[in-house]
Amino acid sequence: MPASKKTKKKKRSQKKRYESCVRQVKAKQTKKCLKQRAWGERIDGKMCHSPWAVCTVTVGRPKPPGPKPKIRIGPRGGRYIIRKGVKVYIRNKK
Repeated sequence: MPASKKTKKKKRSQKKRYESCVRQVKAKQTKKCLKQRAWGERIDGKMCHSPWAVCTVTVGRPKPPGPKPKIRIGPRGGRYIIRKGVKVYIRNKK
């Protein structure tokens, strides 16, 4: 049974889709729109749109990775992290 095109197609990350969308929207804008950043106005009969606003709505903005939690050692040797002011113990991998 042949694999579908969706499974063959490699998924692009949201960041790459967002950046690609911004480039495409910028390419469709006039140079005056991009230079003046006159979003929402008509210049030379064409409406100017913010590429970042358009792509945030259509693709979604990629979220930056959060800070890596600091792993702490308790008095009896247990490992834990502090999440929202509460100790969360980490199980040891066996």
